[in-house]
Amino acid sequence: MSAPAAPSPNPVAGVLWMLASAACFAMMTIFIRPASEFMHPLQVLFFRNCIGLSVLLPWLVKVGPGALRTAKFHLHGVRAALIYVSMATWFYVVPKVVLVDAVSISFTAPFFATAMAAVFLGEVVRWRRWTAIAAGFVGALLILKPGFAGVNPLLLLLFLNSLAWSGAVILIKVLSRTDSAPAIVAYMFLILTPVSFPAAYANWQNPPWEAVPFVLAVGLAGAGGHYCATRAVALASTSLVMPIEYLRLPLLGLIGFFFYAEIPDALTLAGAAVIVSASIYIGHREASLERDRARAP
Repeated sequence: MSAPAAPSPNPVAGVLWMLASAACFAMMTIFIRPASEFMHPLQVLFFRNCIGLSVLLPWLVKVGPGALRTAKFHLHGVRAALIYVSMATWFYVVPKVVLVDAVSISFTAPFFATAMAAVFLGEVVRWRRWTAIAAGFVGALLILKPGFAGVNPLLLLLFLNSLAWSGAVILIKVLSRTDSAPAIVAYMFLILTPVSFPAAYANWQNPPWEAVPFVLAVGLAGAGGHYCATRAVALASTSLVMPIEYLRLPLLGLIGFFFYAEIPDALTLAGAAVIVSASIYIGHREASLERDRARAP
């Protein structure tokens, strides 16, 4: 069976898919907190993976094992490991910190991804975008507030979340050259579900029925987010689509304010503004470069 043809570049479709991904991941984040009131966050993560795998089962039954044929199983394994690290840190930290702080730090992911794309994929990243990346990390320092009231170690974990997620995104670019988007997502859940069980079992709490709607929402939104992100990165450059995730910030900021009375301080808002501005600039520069390449003879 021959490998599927790599999808043709389509920046507009890539942007739309990433917008859908951002919406899904925002919904997932919203429901992690109430779900974690009934069970340990790593148990929520395990159920989220089980639900994601269940969503994919009809497709797996329909297409058969041939659709999962790949010459890059080792890369699927590495990607699943990176995503587990990313999700485990996210699920553990989000119930314990201010939502705006968590989301703002997670926005360093486009900076890591852009740097990785330059190193591992050969994407050209010139000094303007490197400057934007540096500015973005300055914004992250404003949120961490080193030297003021002590750095919250939970927020430091979110840098690990961003780094691992960025590595997983880079591997999507490599895998999508030969494997379909559903196959990439299927491998992720096939590997993640058993891998996430030991930590969940070690912290097991029998969940009440009241937890079911929240866990279902986390699982369905998470599965949708990963599928949409996989499609987005396969259709457009990493540097273009990754910064779109910043749209989660105003949505989750409003949720934190109205439902949890979370009011970010001035340094947090300033840091978030710097990070978002740097992300927007990176996306703008990449879009301009893509237009220039398209016009070139």
